[in-house]
Amino acid sequence: IVSVQVSPHDSRHVLACGDMLGTGVSFDGGETWCPGLGLATYEMATATLHPSRTNEVWTGSCSGPYKSVDGGLTWEWKRKGMPEPASNRYTMMIEKVLFDPDDFSRMLAFSGSSRRWGKCRGLGAVWESTDGGESWARLGTITTNGWTAETVEGANIVRAFWGVRPADGNEPRQVHLVADSAGWFSSLDGGRTWRRRRTPGMVGEVASVTAHPSDSRVFWAVTKTGEKGADGKLSPGGIWKTADGGRTFSPCDAGIAKRRGGGVKNTTHFTSVAVSAADSGRLYVATASWTDPGIWTSDDGGRTWRRALSGREVPTSGFAGLSGSMCVAPRNADI
Repeated sequence: IVSVQVSPHDSRHVLACGDMLGTGVSFDGGETWCPGLGLATYEMATATLHPSRTNEVWTGSCSGPYKSVDGGLTWEWKRKGMPEPASNRYTMMIEKVLFDPDDFSRMLAFSGSSRRWGKCRGLGAVWESTDGGESWARLGTITTNGWTAETVEGANIVRAFWGVRPADGNEPRQVHLVADSAGWFSSLDGGRTWRRRRTPGMVGEVASVTAHPSDSRVFWAVTKTGEKGADGKLSPGGIWKTADGGRTFSPCDAGIAKRRGGGVKNTTHFTSVAVSAADSGRLYVATASWTDPGIWTSDDGGRTWRRALSGREVPTSGFAGLSGSMCVAPRNADI
């Protein structure tokens, strides 16, 4: 499982996407599951539910975007305008599909893989649809050198989301993305052009950014594990917070036990922070180290954390640790 998403319309409706799974859908809050049918590939990414049509779901995949109109039971390929499929490689990996909150017929799709799958061309591309996903046009590319309108090989986009509309209304609503080795980018014109964000005070490479559900100035960021020290072990990843729109960042992982290791799998790191829309002070994060996995909770916006569950209390397959992919039910901070 690489992603889990709860419907904003009905918390009993849950989507799961997997690296070898395809998709799964539950209509009873995860008690029972059905497989999704109609997929040309089984390596999926992250699902997105339509803001108003309760049964319409989109997901990214290693073979482009897919659409479902029955909640995720059956899927239809939607990659018109993107490169044609090939028999020996992936030609259009999509990590995330987003709806424009001001025009639901306009959509964005982002080329990348949060699983860091390398066998794909076209990474870093940002795509636009103005007809509800029926056809797509490439806007440009996120590269390690920044944004370009050219069609070139780019950076791996691992996360994309719309930010909160500013309370004063003087600035446009921003859309954000994070790309490996490129950083955090924001767009002020609905994704047509992008600028790299600076992260003053933060130490390490940004791996993920999460927006506050109601305050456009607040974000939480996760950084990757750092360089090896003299002892040959990596420094752990970290959690950081900004309350001023990204002008400054400060550490935000007090209380989380961290462990250094000789490799990433044995070093404490995080995938992303999950925040409750019902209670913005409630945060969840998983430590993904195989040697000391756990789920951690904060009730004060990340100032302090407590271990909720150890890895031994969460059943996983074989020796693997927790994936780190978490989400919170929109209307219940405890789920």
